[in-house]
Amino acid sequence: MWGSTYSYVRLHQPHPMFTAGNIPWTGNHDPSYLATRSEVLDHLQHCFEVCRQRVSLDARFAYAYRGHKYLADEVVVDCVPVRSDGAPLRIRTKRLVKAFGFDVQVNDPLPLSSKSVRSVSPNHFDLLGEEMRSSTTPIYVIGAGKTGMDTAHDLLTHYPNRPVTLVIGTGMLFFDRDQQFPRGLQRWYAGKTPLETFLDIAKRFDGRNEAEVLAHLRKHYTLSLVPDARHFMYGLLSRDELATITRGARAILKD
Repeated sequence: MWGSTYSYVRLHQPHPMFTAGNIPWTGNHDPSYLATRSEVLDHLQHCFEVCRQRVSLDARFAYAYRGHKYLADEVVVDCVPVRSDGAPLRIRTKRLVKAFGFDVQVNDPLPLSSKSVRSVSPNHFDLLGEEMRSSTTPIYVIGAGKTGMDTAHDLLTHYPNRPVTLVIGTGMLFFDRDQQFPRGLQRWYAGKTPLETFLDIAKRFDGRNEAEVLAHLRKHYTLSLVPDARHFMYGLLSRDELATITRGARAILKD
């Protein structure tokens, strides 16, 4: 996912928490630093190199899994090349782990009937590039999830004079990053850890009171563009980020 996501994405949480196993990050960033896409890719490459020193690794990144079958006491895995000049690959192994993750797909531009609107996707279009810098047309950001907030924040930061409108559906709740991961000395004694938060929420749920639990979550742990946001996907947002977006947006439109 990190190889194809939008260029200005940053980690939700402080970078030391995002790694493989317990492999530490290199460099001397502040513990609260939110790593950029390129920094995450560099760290994942570093993790791979560390693992290569500990175990035998035969990397086949230019192939895609297509299926497997069982033969006697082994698994036969069929892979196809990503590039047109490659040959198919068959692997025989005692164990197979299919670690596909969430298989997050790249977003395409929204299809629109109007020719007066240019629809673009952060994954396919440089929102901070020359075309955007040379234009003064209004911008509409569709969606209020992590990508929507990242996009709105960067647009409002880089183009403070452009009218930016957010279309947010029924709204998205985000954990308050300043509460979950306090900065500086406060991280030793203030805030609420994710474990404390999840235990509090879980213990309040009796199987029938989801609206009550959501209201408690909304009141004590989260931030949102609108007070009655209804969706939650474990994203994190800081108070400064929220203030930049709400202060700079021309309008915030609900579904």
